[in-house]
Amino acid sequence: MSNVAAAPSSFWLASLGHIETRRKLDSDISVDIAIVGGGFTGLYLAYYLKKHDPALRISLLEARYCGFGASGRNGGWVSALVPFPKGKIEDDYSLEMARAVDKAMVDGLEEIQRVIELEAIDCEFRRGGTLFLARNKIQEERLKNNVEEENRYRHSPPHVWLDSGELSCHLKNVDALGAAYDEACARVQPAKLVRGLADVVESLGVDIYEDTSVVGIVPGSLTTRDSFKVRAKSIVQCTEAFSSSVTSPIGGSMIPIYSLMVITQPLADSFFDNVGWSKYETITDGRNLIIYAQRTDDNRIAIGGRGAPYSFGSKLHARSERNPKITDLLVKALKELFPHLKDVKIDYEWGGAIAATRDLIPNIYYDEVLGIGASYGYVGDGVTSSNVAARTLRDLVLGEEDTELTSLPWVNHRSRQWEPEPLRYLGVNGSILVARTIDYLEQRDVEASFLKWVLRALVPK
Repeated sequence: MSNVAAAPSSFWLASLGHIETRRKLDSDISVDIAIVGGGFTGLYLAYYLKKHDPALRISLLEARYCGFGASGRNGGWVSALVPFPKGKIEDDYSLEMARAVDKAMVDGLEEIQRVIELEAIDCEFRRGGTLFLARNKIQEERLKNNVEEENRYRHSPPHVWLDSGELSCHLKNVDALGAAYDEACARVQPAKLVRGLADVVESLGVDIYEDTSVVGIVPGSLTTRDSFKVRAKSIVQCTEAFSSSVTSPIGGSMIPIYSLMVITQPLADSFFDNVGWSKYETITDGRNLIIYAQRTDDNRIAIGGRGAPYSFGSKLHARSERNPKITDLLVKALKELFPHLKDVKIDYEWGGAIAATRDLIPNIYYDEVLGIGASYGYVGDGVTSSNVAARTLRDLVLGEEDTELTSLPWVNHRSRQWEPEPLRYLGVNGSILVARTIDYLEQRDVEASFLKWVLRALVPK
């Protein structure tokens, strides 16, 4: 262990107490497989490779500490959601392929639960499904249509519509006309999951080097900021929004966008007596500018959302991880969902960058000739996607090219380049403004058809 103290980047990490980084790489080494990035993707990849062949020499290198990025900051949704419309996959490939995507995500949830239980990872896993609340008539119509559309691709468990009476079996005294419900979702404390997974991976014999920044990858080796080299037959980059910090011959196109969160102080038992929420469902609603919430084991509500401004030139800034305006909007959204939460106190606020490709489809690929692979572009749905990606990369690295996972449409998919600045800056921030305006109008039962057309023109596709 090193003595480098690591500052927590989220409430989830802060609640674990002091985080001490593992040893950093201090010499040149040779391994079979080198993995760059200590988040869910990199850790799951190391886990599945080592489970497949315990004799593999695997090293994982992380610039800060395992879970520092999105894996330790997210909303804790283990869902079957994807950031792109499955109808696009049906149009570009086939109905069967769109159904295969949905099945892969549902299977990913099952696999995460299996690993948590097998490895006895204490991460507050509770499988209660997701409620998509309809907060006005326009949202209600949209969500009902979504249930029908999603069931076109879903075999089991089906999406269902809950009227206000049926919703009360899940949530009471909430500002909603009804809800779409998807059983395929669980809630976790993500920092406990990622740190627990790191401990499991290390116990299997994977060497984890923290406080070790990788700056360059070439076929057969990578170089750290301290000029040490790791020689490897295969190198896989799993750095999501931080991918641009590493020079690689197969670098792709993505931008970092920020998602911010707040968490309340523990709420009284009387609050939950009043609203229910006994199954710990994850909660969102039908707005265009996404929010997401969960109830924690110690009776807090963690709520996050999009809407933080995009930084010119796709720059990553620590100052972008907190934004008073977005914090106020998240607290407002919480109070609107639960009108009797008038004097709620916020204990912690944080944020983090997620990677977005131009078409919102993840890029998961491996070049056998170069021996280099990568995965990025989960656009906020990464807790489950990272597991699916890791098992896909395992198959690709091992040369198993005709598996159920390697046939999915995001495998070796390369999203087109983002527009140059300042068009990118104007387009991304313009879409945030338009989405917020549509939500404002819909809450007042105004359809805003023209603005929806504008949003479709601006949103990546």
